[in-house]
Amino acid sequence: MSAEPTLQQVSGAPLYKLSSSSEVAASGFWAGYLPGGTGWEGTEPLGRAWEDRGAYVFLGGEPADWLNFSKQLEGLLPRISPAGLVRAIWIAEPKLAPGNWQLAALQASATGSGPATAWTVARAATFAVGEYAVEVEAGTPLSEAGSGNWGITLGALTFAGPQATVAAAPGSAWLPLAGPRLGCWQARLTLPAGGDGLGQLGTMICFAAPRRDGAFGDAIEALEMPVMAQGPAPLDLHASFDWLNPLLPERTRLGFFADDGSGPTPEKLASTFRTSRGYPVGLTPQAYPAPLQPARLVLCQTPTV
Repeated sequence: MSAEPTLQQVSGAPLYKLSSSSEVAASGFWAGYLPGGTGWEGTEPLGRAWEDRGAYVFLGGEPADWLNFSKQLEGLLPRISPAGLVRAIWIAEPKLAPGNWQLAALQASATGSGPATAWTVARAATFAVGEYAVEVEAGTPLSEAGSGNWGITLGALTFAGPQATVAAAPGSAWLPLAGPRLGCWQARLTLPAGGDGLGQLGTMICFAAPRRDGAFGDAIEALEMPVMAQGPAPLDLHASFDWLNPLLPERTRLGFFADDGSGPTPEKLASTFRTSRGYPVGLTPQAYPAPLQPARLVLCQTPTV
């Protein structure tokens, strides 16, 4: 069981840094909390934030001036929600002027007080990157994760791809506030039997090349090559989605196994590969130990212009 993280005040600013931020292997990543109430000391336990009406803050980099950033953030939150319902906010490049911030937010309302505080998502939220997104519906209950699993659990969550939307398995959706996946949406997704969920999620290799001579402004043509298909059985995928780091495999991926490599080995997947004699090739995901990684699907970038 891991010790409860702490919130430590940033010097000269009303923001608090989450001590578990150091557990994240993503350059520049910062996680913390902006209190909504008064009476906060220099260091507070993470649990106090649950009872407070402030906002969890996740940044893709550190601002140049924390005090100035804090004032800008405090001015922005009421514009996002005049009712003061912003419960978590992600900002990609906080060094930019607020008008240029790329951000995403989760709004929630609270009832009760103290340990009895209960939170409910107040407005549907979509965390989109290209053709993929995590979606949280209004009315979704939020709960504190159990001791040792510091974070926020969600009553429901969906993951959307190019041609499919998959609901999280009951009890699997959460937002860790400690560990290497701090700030990443986490869930177990089950692709139903009888279809090709992998194809509907856009599992493929994509080649891109200039349409003509590659001069400035030349259009890009993309060739999509499917590489595997689901097969007849249901297929479990372990989703991790970091809106700030979609191209970092340790933060954003669909794994065939849990983070620690546990879980049953999926059935052999059909593929488009063939041997030199034309025989079909099957692909069976494996959970090899370090320095290798358990089999997973990751996002890559395809140029469009």
